[in-house]
Amino acid sequence: MKINVTYLDSIDLKLGDIVEITGVLDTPSSNTVFNLYNYRLYLMSNKIYHTLKANSIKKISSNKNIFYSVKNYIYERIDTLNSKAYLKTFILGDKSSVSDNMKTIYQENGISHLLAISGMHITLFSNLLDKIFAKFKKKHLIISLFLIFYAFLTNFTSSVIRAVVLYIFKDKDSKKTIIFLASILLIYNPYYIYNTGFVFSFTISFYLILFSYKINKYNNYLVQLFITSIISFFASIPILINNFNSINIMTPIINLIFVPFISFIIFPLSIIVVIIPKLDFILVIFVKILEFLSQHIKE
Repeated sequence: MKINVTYLDSIDLKLGDIVEITGVLDTPSSNTVFNLYNYRLYLMSNKIYHTLKANSIKKISSNKNIFYSVKNYIYERIDTLNSKAYLKTFILGDKSSVSDNMKTIYQENGISHLLAISGMHITLFSNLLDKIFAKFKKKHLIISLFLIFYAFLTNFTSSVIRAVVLYIFKDKDSKKTIIFLASILLIYNPYYIYNTGFVFSFTISFYLILFSYKINKYNNYLVQLFITSIISFFASIPILINNFNSINIMTPIINLIFVPFISFIIFPLSIIVVIIPKLDFILVIFVKILEFLSQHIKE
């Protein structure tokens, strides 16, 4: 059973620890006003069906799983750095440390998708691994295993699963692969349909695959990026209106600025900083530029 736990006292816990929790289970309420945010459906889209206000939490045993040990190590390494909010975002897919104000600004500018680990990040990561393992005979298998582990680090979010599976089966028909994968995930959890990340990821990816021949007609990166942004924008309009009741018609233009900035500077630098923490100050500078540009474009 997955539950969302509220506990006010501090306790030293790490991922993978086994705990005993006492408290009162509750079923989250649905929205009381039509078409507003539905917390219950949001939790159910993450396979969480109950909330619990804990009276006590007792650690039974510490983590013994090597995969969770690696994940804990990365979290602890990142937590010591000044750019930790964005490192968690771009490396672990955890946006909780980014301020609500900045998340709202990114959303209003139509670039909040760049904060989610998605196909763009997986493509960049797989290209990096491709260069590292270029001389290995089983290169595809090795990279696939790395990407599966990376999906574990990011909690197997639907957008990461989609990107990883499309890489693993890149020699197959992408349209059939994405439809099959979406069907499997919806059988596993029908409430994914209420997860905006799932809907955005699969809808936009399907349209990009569908119109890939239009994108690939041009060799110029900026032209390809602009066409990609236009297709993504029109594909996302119904989802944006349904979930946020607004759209930003400047989003395709704004993406021309931020996609290269994040793809070629912020994300690669985030990987480097995790490996070489002393370069954290450089990432902090670029993060401030990212926030400055986002705030002033909104104005």
